[in-house]
Amino acid sequence: RPPLAPPGDDWRKVRIEQLCDFFLSPCRFLLRDRLGIALGERNEELADDEPFLPDANSRRALGNRLLEAALDGASEDALLGLARAGNEFPAGPLGDAVLKSEVGTLWRFASGLRGETAAPLVPHTASISFQIGDEEWRLEGALGDLRASGLVRQRYDDVRPSDYLAGWVHHLFLCASAPKGAACVTRWHSRDGVYALQPYADAKERLAELMVLYREGLQRPLHFFPRSSWTYVIGEG
Repeated sequence: RPPLAPPGDDWRKVRIEQLCDFFLSPCRFLLRDRLGIALGERNEELADDEPFLPDANSRRALGNRLLEAALDGASEDALLGLARAGNEFPAGPLGDAVLKSEVGTLWRFASGLRGETAAPLVPHTASISFQIGDEEWRLEGALGDLRASGLVRQRYDDVRPSDYLAGWVHHLFLCASAPKGAACVTRWHSRDGVYALQPYADAKERLAELMVLYREGLQRPLHFFPRSSWTYVIGEG
């Protein structure tokens, strides 16, 4: 089928969050945002047996409940007491042993993050212009987690391909807009570690390529799949 008509002027001002959302699933973005076709979410099947060990959802729920206390400086023992008062993990010796291990992981995560978020925030908004053919496009955004040491992002979960993708797009925006008073460095904290991105001189050129793909993806399906692409990049495909 022929592509859709080129996007009009109202599409040419793009938020950084839109660009990230687009690359997480270009085909879904085309259907939902350009064509107004909402796709139903797939319902997860309910387990037909009682779990004896926690899953990722349990770990996320525990992290959501205790992270604020951990960032406020609660000790590991205090966090364990709070954790035992909840129902995210199974009861019994085995569940308690796994709970202790998870609380230790959460405490280390919060300790590392607390050291980086103690410095004051550096307010930063930017608008970057791109010429695509005879059209002017703009990428706009605000970096709410920017500090003098750079951009600090966090999510208490094992790092996903979508985290690397979002971190890279925001990092390009940071480097291309070169804020005063802040290093062009990004550090993303996750449950299983920290990844860091260093200053990148060709950030605007890479963003220009992404903007061209964004424009193209508003007219026809763009065959980009983050998870399988990441598996290929790290050599597991």
